[in-house]
Amino acid sequence: MNLFSIISVAVLFVIVMVVFSTETLDYLTVAIFAALLSAGILIFTEELPITLGEVEFNSYYEAIVGMIEFKPILFIFGMQVVIAVAERQKIFQYIAIKTIRLTKGNDRLLFYVICTITVLLSAVVADVTVAIIFAPLIIRTCRILEIKSAPYLFGMTICINIGSLITPFSSSENIIIAGHFVNESVDTLWFVKNVMGFGFVVLIITMLLLDLFLLKKNQRVDPFRKELVRDILVPSAVIDNKKKFILNSIFIGIVFISFFLTTQAFLVALVGSIFMILINKEKLADYFKTVEWEVMFFFMSLYIIIGCMIANGTIEIITNFLNLILPKSPLAISIFILVLSSLLSGFLANSPTALMFLAITDGLILLNPELPLNPLIIALLIGINMGGNFLPQGAACDVMTLTIATRNKVEGFTFKTLTKNGALFAMIHLICGILYLVLYSLFL
Repeated sequence: MNLFSIISVAVLFVIVMVVFSTETLDYLTVAIFAALLSAGILIFTEELPITLGEVEFNSYYEAIVGMIEFKPILFIFGMQVVIAVAERQKIFQYIAIKTIRLTKGNDRLLFYVICTITVLLSAVVADVTVAIIFAPLIIRTCRILEIKSAPYLFGMTICINIGSLITPFSSSENIIIAGHFVNESVDTLWFVKNVMGFGFVVLIITMLLLDLFLLKKNQRVDPFRKELVRDILVPSAVIDNKKKFILNSIFIGIVFISFFLTTQAFLVALVGSIFMILINKEKLADYFKTVEWEVMFFFMSLYIIIGCMIANGTIEIITNFLNLILPKSPLAISIFILVLSSLLSGFLANSPTALMFLAITDGLILLNPELPLNPLIIALLIGINMGGNFLPQGAACDVMTLTIATRNKVEGFTFKTLTKNGALFAMIHLICGILYLVLYSLFL
């Protein structure tokens, strides 16, 4: 082990985490520079062969490329194209307007429907996209009904993070985690069996508590205002081409059903994106502008930095220390991962935290081969996804909702109130996660 390599690469990783979380500089530029510098340090301080997990590389170039997990990157690309086509056809906007209109202006039903539909949508669509679609619609609907929109916005932002937990393709961190454990069949069916039920139980608890503490303080709706909702919100108004709308809706349904039929989700996403371009008679290049290239290059940079930390022994030092201080109980280790990943993803950023904890989890499994894998993965998923509510900057959807609420001068929805309510529910979700891990270890 080279002390200079260990310290310098660790410092570079921390810098990238801080820059990504605070947005003080262009995070992609910093990440790429840090990745190149980490690779250079590795080349000059480590001798061949380079060992990464169980694989040995006899070339520095092969080792650095081997650090990148390309399947999650390809999955992100394919899904972004699929979602971009759906957004161009206004499929999600239609679902949002249709759902709210069906509540017929009933304020309590409206609240429960918004929470439920945002969970379901955020299970398949990026959390920011859900916030962009729903936040303005919620504000507009509440103004028609002459009720405060803050409780509904709180319900939406808190529940979006629950939805991000329940499928392997809901968020970049889930894609990374599922892709990392693809050989252990951590696919859509695995999520259904292991975390989806927990997600819906937490959703019910969250809705009931939000109803009790926030919604009941809201004023009741005038019957005349209820009729206005039905008259003003017309779902069909967003459809430009009905035939294309129906065709794309059917095909998107096929894509998501296909995720249940294979463990190679990245192939489904890629093939699905190509077919959706073909059936719309469009050019793939036209969608390149909608793809978040900076996210994919950021992840590749992180893979390299963390790969260098694995190769130079940094992760081994961390896992040896944790293995020394932690009890040998699988439950205790799972709870530790849950709590720490939850706190870090609230204060820093979800995706870098996920990548770091994947490396740490691998190290702990290597030192303790008898550790059951499922509780560790469940703990990491719950912690990474639900820890984002601790602070608004911990979740992109919270920042977007706060921006939209501020622009529309929503009363009662501020950085202070979002921090207060978000942290409270993040703590409740953390407690629920611990209880679930206890029950999981006892009965499953």
